[in-house]
Amino acid sequence: MAVAAIVALRDKQRVKAEIEDQAKINWTPDLPHEAERLADLRLAKFSGGGSDGANGEWQPRRVVYSSKILYFTRQDDEAVVDIIPLHEITDVEEVGGDTQRDRSVRRSLRSLRGSFHGNEANGEDEESKDTDNNKDDGEKDGTVMKTLAAKDPGDSQSFKLHTLAGGHNSGRLYHLKPENGGDRAQIVEALRHHVKKAIEVERDLSRFQRSQENVRRVFTSLPFQSTVAFLIFANFATQAIENQIWPEEGSSLYHGFHILDIIFTTLFTLELLINMYAHWFKPFFTDGWAIFDFIVVSFSLISLFMDAIPGVSVLRVMRAFRVLRLFGRLKNLRKIINALTASIVPVMNAFIILALVTSIYALVGIGFFADRSTEFSTFGHAVITMFLLVAGETWLPDMPPFQDNGHMDAGVVVFCVSFIVIVNW
Repeated sequence: MAVAAIVALRDKQRVKAEIEDQAKINWTPDLPHEAERLADLRLAKFSGGGSDGANGEWQPRRVVYSSKILYFTRQDDEAVVDIIPLHEITDVEEVGGDTQRDRSVRRSLRSLRGSFHGNEANGEDEESKDTDNNKDDGEKDGTVMKTLAAKDPGDSQSFKLHTLAGGHNSGRLYHLKPENGGDRAQIVEALRHHVKKAIEVERDLSRFQRSQENVRRVFTSLPFQSTVAFLIFANFATQAIENQIWPEEGSSLYHGFHILDIIFTTLFTLELLINMYAHWFKPFFTDGWAIFDFIVVSFSLISLFMDAIPGVSVLRVMRAFRVLRLFGRLKNLRKIINALTASIVPVMNAFIILALVTSIYALVGIGFFADRSTEFSTFGHAVITMFLLVAGETWLPDMPPFQDNGHMDAGVVVFCVSFIVIVNW
């Protein structure tokens, strides 16, 4: 129950961080939680067609964005097909809109991003790169948009998202337009506002926070988590082998297993310290799996380096719980544990009903059979007897279903069979 209680602790802030911190990671498989969505739009995205857009077409897309990431999915689908980190959007341009305003917005975003990179030179270099890119895009876009206008007169309501040349989307240009008569100006204005805020947030990150973000990215990466999962499994296998062969204390084999224990404990301690640094402070101590890791590793360190303390050998048993840390590393196993955790309350309700039925039958048994069997001499004896009966361990030894003359004892049979049927079935 203690393990289940720890597992049951949920960290909403960590869930949010796992979603938002994907802005600089290669991919994110899930949409953000509904509470974190700033907008959920139905747009059309122009795809394909090469440099002239001749064979391209508008495809319906669902566009959802949070405070840091813009997600693309197919209509009425939750599977993410593309993302754009908001702070890497260099311009939100209205096709055929106010050119002067577009230039002003672009300069504003570049100014913010220049300070985000830490010096004006970076901002100027980036601006010159983006200017060159935009010139090339402009030549291509002129042809593309002429083709679009010929294909659909409603394309004048489209807008373009320019992305950072060295960012996640490698300077890719996105052509979008509202569906079903949506308000382009309102969508563009909201996007510009949130892009600006995202850039400001990135700019204001402290050096410690940026370092934490880099460490967190490495810690949550698949190779790192796979390595930790392998170490946990290897440690479990080593413990199983050690307890199978029981090496003699003082032997070379005994020392070999002790050295392996030190190595595993050291590696798990380093992994715990990395986790603490990456998620310090509240995200770590409000996460159930992190607390469980902290407890297991702490007990392992105490049992390893403070073995002179009386009773510390009992803490060595905690090493067996290291394998449970796999549930926090492997997504599919974590889903199963979360499902089991969610079922604790319904199962407890069923257990309460079972306990009440067992207690009722124990009291009834005392009333009818106290003078015939020692199993019903007290309430405690009666409850244990009923549990043994329902577990199939034994029939009541002092109350056989058939009497010596071969006749069935109807009272005993009805009492026992009804209890087994009610509780088991």
